[in-house]
Amino acid sequence: MLLFAWEQLPLMGKIYWILAVPSTAIFLILLVLSFFGADADADIDGGDIGDVDIGEGLGGFILSFKSIISFVMMFGWAGIISMTFDLSIALTIIVAVITGLVSLIAVASLLYFITKMSYSGTMNLENSIGKVGSVILRIPSKKQGIGQIQVNVQGSLRTLEAMTEEKEQIKSGTNVQVIDVQDNILIVIPKI
Repeated sequence: MLLFAWEQLPLMGKIYWILAVPSTAIFLILLVLSFFGADADADIDGGDIGDVDIGEGLGGFILSFKSIISFVMMFGWAGIISMTFDLSIALTIIVAVITGLVSLIAVASLLYFITKMSYSGTMNLENSIGKVGSVILRIPSKKQGIGQIQVNVQGSLRTLEAMTEEKEQIKSGTNVQVIDVQDNILIVIPKI
């Protein structure tokens, strides 16, 4: 059977071609956009299509635009290739569906793990609780004023505002431990 003899193709062969060519073009456009950082992400789980909460985990990526396009693309190409081996229509559909599902799961898994690797540089002050730092600007007693400490938070040395509930002020150079965070200000005690 000739792949490009349109008139001689059975209906299923035409359907495979109609699915394979446009979805491949869309997939390639998405791929090129991804390389240039202009990722046209249209995920059903909160992207351009709408805010439909389908939960967390891999499930949200299975219904993403990219994974569905990869399914349609591989379904079409697997069907075309299967037809060149003169397989029955039912068998070509089975091969196409299995190939499409493998592609869908592979793309969804890849998208899931890529998002898990992303790191937000936003500092969460709650991560400082329990850390030990050093006072660089004295801290007045009984929360009567704000001082500053240097403390390692999320792998980076930060200078942050701090208060204490202690009866005496905490002098510069004193080691302190962060025990709480209130209104974006660290609450510290002297570290003995």
